[in-house]
Amino acid sequence: MPKLKSSRVRFENEEFEPERPLKKARTHSVATEQSLWAKSCSHRLGILPSGNLLLANSEQRQNIRPGGLGLFNLLPDSVLLLLLSTFDATNLYTLAGVSRAFFAYATHEALWKDLYVSRAEGVLDSWDGSWRYTYLRRFGGLSEKPTEGIRTPGLFSDELFQPALCSKTSLRPYFFPHPTRSRSTILKHRRADLDTDTFKDLYARTSKPVLITGALDTWPAYSTDLWSMEMLERRFEGVTFRAEALDCPFRVYNQYVQDCDEEDSPLYLFDSRFVEKTGGIMGDEYTPPETFGRDFFELLGPERPDYRWLIVGPARSGSTFHKDPNGTSAWNAVISGSKGWVLFPPETAPPGVYTNDDESEVTSPLSIPEWFLTYFDVAWETYGPHAKRSENRGKMIIGVCGPGEVVYV
Repeated sequence: MPKLKSSRVRFENEEFEPERPLKKARTHSVATEQSLWAKSCSHRLGILPSGNLLLANSEQRQNIRPGGLGLFNLLPDSVLLLLLSTFDATNLYTLAGVSRAFFAYATHEALWKDLYVSRAEGVLDSWDGSWRYTYLRRFGGLSEKPTEGIRTPGLFSDELFQPALCSKTSLRPYFFPHPTRSRSTILKHRRADLDTDTFKDLYARTSKPVLITGALDTWPAYSTDLWSMEMLERRFEGVTFRAEALDCPFRVYNQYVQDCDEEDSPLYLFDSRFVEKTGGIMGDEYTPPETFGRDFFELLGPERPDYRWLIVGPARSGSTFHKDPNGTSAWNAVISGSKGWVLFPPETAPPGVYTNDDESEVTSPLSIPEWFLTYFDVAWETYGPHAKRSENRGKMIIGVCGPGEVVYV
């Protein structure tokens, strides 16, 4: 059965709560709206995109990069940041005190995140608002200097500005270009009107994704507050869950999501052992919908691959474009918040996403907001329901899964 490539994102205007995905076997254009948003976006240090250097007047055009970096000014930003990625924390910390320009590059969050992950042995035991502060306060050895008031006006850098732009980009206008009009093209079906045979005929055999409403009413995880972040934090205080390369308890992850506004690609909690880690308790608080029929992966017994995940994420978090690693179908249920989906047929590479012949290597934008900012409009025009080429129309499917709803792909 052919599978779709998918990307999944969360929206920032929803209350932060865990999602529960489980797997078995406008009045003007988005481009205009996001352009206006970009103009209002500001970097915490006052850094501007490189193009602003050409447009600024003589008073605004004072470029601190040449004088601040010295001979390092000969290096383009991408090379300079690659070089700095080889520095240890002590040298990077020292370099930040050389000049305002070096401070901007040496405090780049991506550098400190990599340093933290490389040294943390897979554990995030606290969050202090940034990867740099979290590193310094956990591992110590470097005196914390007051740097909150430092600004670097006169520095123009796309590499440094892009994460700030992405962290302030709302993804909701792409799915809801008008307050009363959704762009959703995914098929919808009420759970009460969908039995197993109908599901198989309409969706499973035809490989069509569908959003099923009213699907979780009998789940304790949905009908009570058992899976609210506060309750999960209280109930499983000593349990750690996997968030990408790091394990952390709900308490720390909640701290992170409440204070990660500058993260362009926030940590996505994605744990396949949540039932085992909670002694089976969380597994008793949901039931796979009978609509989907029997789960034949059960026949594999102990050889069965991972098939269920607890997923939690703040705004802008999510999965980038991918195919199911086991080549099977999946269903994804949302307890609270909203989760956006962007789907393409397996033979159609989304704009901006490139693979080698066997698809073992994938090149794509570094963050979900970056893909939306750069490629969504092109993708929608090329593969949306009104694409110029008839053979491409409808290949791009988008939709939003809300609380109590399930997406099948």
